[in-house]
Amino acid sequence: MQKMRPVEFMDGVLWFEEVPEDYTEDCLEFSHKDTVILRDRQQYVLAVLNEGITKVGCFKDMNKKQLKEAKRTDNTKSGVIFDLISYQPTDCETDCIYNDCRSPVSFVLHSNSKKYHMSCSKAKTIEFLEMKSSEEDNVDAKQCNLIFYKKRVSDQYSMFESMLAQNHYLCTDFENGLFKLGLKEVKTKIDETAQIEVSECEAK
Repeated sequence: MQKMRPVEFMDGVLWFEEVPEDYTEDCLEFSHKDTVILRDRQQYVLAVLNEGITKVGCFKDMNKKQLKEAKRTDNTKSGVIFDLISYQPTDCETDCIYNDCRSPVSFVLHSNSKKYHMSCSKAKTIEFLEMKSSEEDNVDAKQCNLIFYKKRVSDQYSMFESMLAQNHYLCTDFENGLFKLGLKEVKTKIDETAQIEVSECEAK
C-alpha cells in the first residue's frame, strides 16, 4: 500500500501526495548552533593542523594571550574555531534509533577561510572533510559518520560518542609526543581522556 503525506491545507481541504518508495524521512532537525572551542582535561585547546594533505587535531597548551586570540569568532585561520550544531529528533517511525538518542550534534571546523566537517572514518579514526562552498553546515540522519551523541558528565565536561562507531568517543590520544584528537572505545564509567570541555567563543 502506497504511503501518503499531507502537502497543503487550502479552502478547508487537506491535500495529500504519494510518498516515493525510495524516500527516507530525515529523523533529525536543526535545533541551534554555538561557536565554540574544545579543550581537554588539561585545559589544552584543540587545534587542527595541516599534516601533509590531511588535517590532524592536536590539543595544544596556550597562554592567556594565545587563548584570547583563539576565542575570537573572526579568527578563522587558527584552526580552533568550531560550530557545534545541535539537533532534535522528529516524530518518525517507532523503531527509529533517534527516538531515544542523547543530544545529537555535529562539528564544523573553521580553518584558513575554509570549513570542514568532523567525521568518524570506517577505520574508527577522526578525519576532517572539506566542505564545498555551497554545502550546508547541517547534516541529516543518514550522515551517521558526522553525528556524535553529547553526554554531559559534569557541569564542565561532556563526552561525545560517534553514531557510526558505537561506544567510541572523542578522546585525547598521546602519540609521538603530541596529544592528538582520537576516537576510543570507552569501557569504564570514568575515563578522563574522553572528557572534553566546550567553551563558547567571545563575540567579534
